[in-house]
Amino acid sequence: MPILGSAPRAILFDFDYTLGDSSPAAVACLRYALRGLGLPDRDPAACARTIGLALPAALVALAGPENAHLTAEFHRLFMERADEVMVAWTSLYPFTAGLLSTLRTRDIRVGIVSNKEAFRIRGILDRFGLTGLVDTIVGAGDVADPKPAPDALLLCLERLGADRGHAIYVGDNLVDGQAAAAAGIPFVAVTTGHTGADDFSSYEPLAIFPDASGVLELLDGRNA
Repeated sequence: MPILGSAPRAILFDFDYTLGDSSPAAVACLRYALRGLGLPDRDPAACARTIGLALPAALVALAGPENAHLTAEFHRLFMERADEVMVAWTSLYPFTAGLLSTLRTRDIRVGIVSNKEAFRIRGILDRFGLTGLVDTIVGAGDVADPKPAPDALLLCLERLGADRGHAIYVGDNLVDGQAAAAAGIPFVAVTTGHTGADDFSSYEPLAIFPDASGVLELLDGRNA
């Protein structure tokens, strides 16, 4: 894992379980898609643990690799239900607005990199009046290979005009750590999702925080 030599000029965030909680909507969409395919339903906890994965990986996690060939229809059904509930049922964490506002005042570029579709994240931010605090959003439809591939992170850096030596990526999931490592971007882990602090050790994060507001502690420490 690369070492950050100075205060970051760009901070990239995952979305689900990092800046917001879409689990009520995502669980509903996953179960709707499974039922629509005639596959066994899964309980909400099992579904919630797949949030942050690309949809093909979520399907395999919930229904087994023998059903991977159903990915296209699974995606269609998920999106059908998501059109109805995803924006309306998603909440932001209490710290998110203040965190993004503070980063703006410090002239730090902000991007969101997610396996969720960018237009849905934009809709959620619009709902809370925060769209102007994020410089770019890279979602599932913007790259051929979603996280844990590095493509989305590298595209986000390109859009922000930032280099990997002056950026960090903040996420809650092992796929975030994998993507950061593949992209050569220093990683900050948060435990607001379903991944414990010990599970991140192999990705050598710069820091592990209870939530993404800890990024401000990291910045203050580097600027002290």
